[in-house]
Amino acid sequence: LAALGVATHPLLDWLNSYGVRWLMPFDGRWFYGDALFIVDPWIWLTLGAALYLKYSQRAASIAAWGAFWLFGSMLMVSVPSVPLFARLLWLTGVITVLTLRACKVAAPRYELGVERMARFAFGFLCVYIGVAVAADVVARSAVRAQLTAQGVRSIRSVMVAPLPADPFAGQVVIATDTDYYFGRWNWLPRPTFVPSARHVARLRYGPLIEAAAKAPDVRRFLTWSRFPYVQVESNASGQYLVHFRDARYRGAVALRGPTVRLCATPSGLEHCG
Repeated sequence: LAALGVATHPLLDWLNSYGVRWLMPFDGRWFYGDALFIVDPWIWLTLGAALYLKYSQRAASIAAWGAFWLFGSMLMVSVPSVPLFARLLWLTGVITVLTLRACKVAAPRYELGVERMARFAFGFLCVYIGVAVAADVVARSAVRAQLTAQGVRSIRSVMVAPLPADPFAGQVVIATDTDYYFGRWNWLPRPTFVPSARHVARLRYGPLIEAAAKAPDVRRFLTWSRFPYVQVESNASGQYLVHFRDARYRGAVALRGPTVRLCATPSGLEHCG
């Protein structure tokens, strides 16, 4: 079980847009599956239901599982970006599982039935992941084709990242030679790709950015960042605030990236706190 966990953990991490460096320590390139959101409630619900009915005999286990279902439900209800249909589906699933447990449908009394449920859950999970990976390939190809047809040139990469609890939509980032463009992908309803008028300039190195990038936390951020860009603020006293960002996580406070303060001195730009 430990070996399986070690073997499958990187594969599962690859499925999201955060990325994995498969070739370390020989090559630091990042690889991204862009298939599942980093916290996927449908995996929790599918596998959690089978495990709950299998391992909920003792009072301590029931309490732990109760905390798990409560925590998951709070996330689904409180995160604004989770669509209404996903909230209703999650709550329906949790109520169904709790009802089955209340009706004594649990191991060891229904060992064979729970075993079949576990196998079905694992099979569903494999199909779900496979469809998500294939769907991302199709979506990226469709976005690139639509942009090419509209005359957009120099497309370097396209990301269609999954959204929280919504397998029918995705966040789109298009990287060209000069800018990042944004949009939304929808399997349902049409149109499938809805571009946004917003765009930001890609990271371009100059004296200001080169001075800010010398900070250790910035070097680490740029090693990890997939679509890096900067926002610069200045004031009359000659100070600059250089904010490093990643276009994958525009608006995500927890993943905004470091901010560096630079001061203009006779010898050049220096870090000043």
